[in-house]
Amino acid sequence: MSSTAASTETTLWLNVTATQPVSYYLALLELNRTEPYVQLAKELRKLPDLKNATAVAKITYLALNATNPEVKEAFELMIKGGTPSPTDFSYGVPRFNTELWGLYQLAEYYLFSKIPLGEIYRMLRDGIPTSDLKQWLLYS
Repeated sequence: MSSTAASTETTLWLNVTATQPVSYYLALLELNRTEPYVQLAKELRKLPDLKNATAVAKITYLALNATNPEVKEAFELMIKGGTPSPTDFSYGVPRFNTELWGLYQLAEYYLFSKIPLGEIYRMLRDGIPTSDLKQWLLYS
């Protein structure tokens, strides 16, 4: 995993580029042997079309290197509450963690580099509102 420095509103992990396959970054999480990182790798493996190594590298770097304790807590909350239970709905729901899928989409479409770090932390903690995503997509 390589990275480059970013502006003052972002941080180093925002410009992470993948130099290894997806499985390498998932293994980094598992080799950490602490929670929530092992479970994060398991949940990421369940995501559909998990092929973008750079996006997975960014999530891995965020998880393992963030100094803000709210980031670890946010990952724990996303893991705990991100997979919808089919018994809670009268219609079909995804069998994967939709909150992590949203984070993967942000990383995959390069929005990490357009969103201030404080907003990333807030979205991890509070969820990712669609209106915010539309704003960043339209005005970035």
